[in-house]
Amino acid sequence: AGATMDNQLLFDLFRKTIKAAEILGVDADFAKQLAATQARLAPMQIGKHSQLQEWMWDLDRPDDKHRHVSHLYGLYPSNQISPYKTPELFDAARTSLLYRGDPATGWSMGWKVNLWARFLDGNHAYKLITDQLRLVDPAMPMSVT
Repeated sequence: AGATMDNQLLFDLFRKTIKAAEILGVDADFAKQLAATQARLAPMQIGKHSQLQEWMWDLDRPDDKHRHVSHLYGLYPSNQISPYKTPELFDAARTSLLYRGDPATGWSMGWKVNLWARFLDGNHAYKLITDQLRLVDPAMPMSVT
């Protein structure tokens, strides 16, 4: 129950399984069980720094520049967070991403590009793409952030 991403994943799994059962006209009792379980999942929460909490407890720090953004799964690739249906969670998710910063490596850079696009901020997404494609000067010492 502690990790926001875990609950977001389960929410999607339950929702899609319930919808499939409905469309196929099967497993109505199982779908009812899933709906009851889904209703008991811990909700996404906004923390004391206006961020989307990564954990059930408000442990996040604005100075945490860790590259992973798993707790933003509800925004992308899921659609549980939306500027239209859940504007408060949308703003909190944006705050979380701002706190994490732009520097990233590998997969997390791709995720951040997609998250900024989902935030309807194509300019920021484009900036990250150009940052990622920037040539490295071989005369400069490499550093990992």
